[in-house]
Amino acid sequence: FLFAVGIYVFAFTFIYAVLYFLGLINILPDKDNIVKWDAGWYGTIKDNGYQYKWYQASNSAFFPLFPYAWKLLHVKAIGICLVNFIVYLTGAFLLYVNLGIRRVHLLCYMAIPSAIFFFLPFSEALFFLFSSILLVGLFKGNIKMILVGLLLCSITRATAMFFVPAIIVMEVFNSEKLFSKQSLKNIALYSFVSLLGLMLVVLFQYSQTETWFAFAKQQFKFWHHHFSWPSAPFVSYGEDKIIWADGLALFFGLLATSLLLAYTVKFFLKKADGLMKNKAFWFSATYLFMVTVYSLFFNEKNVFGNTSLVSMNRYLFSTAFFLCFIGILLKEVQLNKTSVLFYVGVLLLTLVLLGIGMPLPFLKEYTSYHRATIFFVAFGSYLLLYLFLKHKSLGTHVGVFLFTINILLSVYLLTLYMKGLWVA
Repeated sequence: FLFAVGIYVFAFTFIYAVLYFLGLINILPDKDNIVKWDAGWYGTIKDNGYQYKWYQASNSAFFPLFPYAWKLLHVKAIGICLVNFIVYLTGAFLLYVNLGIRRVHLLCYMAIPSAIFFFLPFSEALFFLFSSILLVGLFKGNIKMILVGLLLCSITRATAMFFVPAIIVMEVFNSEKLFSKQSLKNIALYSFVSLLGLMLVVLFQYSQTETWFAFAKQQFKFWHHHFSWPSAPFVSYGEDKIIWADGLALFFGLLATSLLLAYTVKFFLKKADGLMKNKAFWFSATYLFMVTVYSLFFNEKNVFGNTSLVSMNRYLFSTAFFLCFIGILLKEVQLNKTSVLFYVGVLLLTLVLLGIGMPLPFLKEYTSYHRATIFFVAFGSYLLLYLFLKHKSLGTHVGVFLFTINILLSVYLLTLYMKGLWVA
């Protein structure tokens, strides 16, 4: 594990330094440019506590555990970045050891572009650690780890609407019938703990703002998270500089959704297999499914009326649930005709939803078919590489190639972030 971490740190630093020396990058991280967007909101909570303003956006739109942990540690921006990276690595180590994830797959995940949020002043690293505790608890059947993970996750991020469906799915798939007595007990207990964390946050925010459900009110009014039907082709808040990242998240969200639907049919046909009994996997798959539902049905639309995938890459990739999902999937599912057709089918659906073959509002030249063709060829080719991670003779070589591409994309994403552009 430490060897993998060393490779990642060296490769990221080396490539960043080379690109900077060549003049392709003209910005270096410092205490000012690493505190952007949500990191700035967390900083205000750390420094001044919660505030609620009904007439403008305020920091009550964020959960408390990370900013107050930051305050307790008495470290500045660079310091919390180092702490976050160590916290993230702790969670990754737990998953690597207990779930049996291959080192080459771990490296590909470490280098995935959205992993930059694990060493920035965001809540992702803390959420990753607590999620890892939860997933290891589910994998080993350790009730204490499950409850601790659920509670701490729920104080770090708004998770109840994602966790409760995940709890139900994993318990149903592990029951001999639709709802056994034990599964009902587990659903009640786990859901209660998750909702308890949410209510503790609500009470804590009320104690400082004298406003009930300040988080939900801010998210609804100023972040525009309310229900609407999806409208394709999907776009991203960062337009053509970031649609590739959110588009990749859309693919894996649709992959999890498709697997969930396929195994639901298998469950009712009583065609269970070993994967169906893996609680950690199905909790993770359902979480990714819920992120996809949330992104498609509760995100705002752009001026053309297209659904925005804003933040989907961070919400999906920068989690222990994605590492668990992709790690177990690569280990358990065989590379054969059926799995290849399934994968390619989801890829084609993703390309259609992103607007292949039509003018694309996320490109600056609205009618540029030439740019669109380049985008979709590169996008599809990148995703097809993941198929070959399972190949017996080519898997390691493909993994190294993917690792290199991901490092380059990570550096690109970090420089966009430091320049103040939206990447999350």
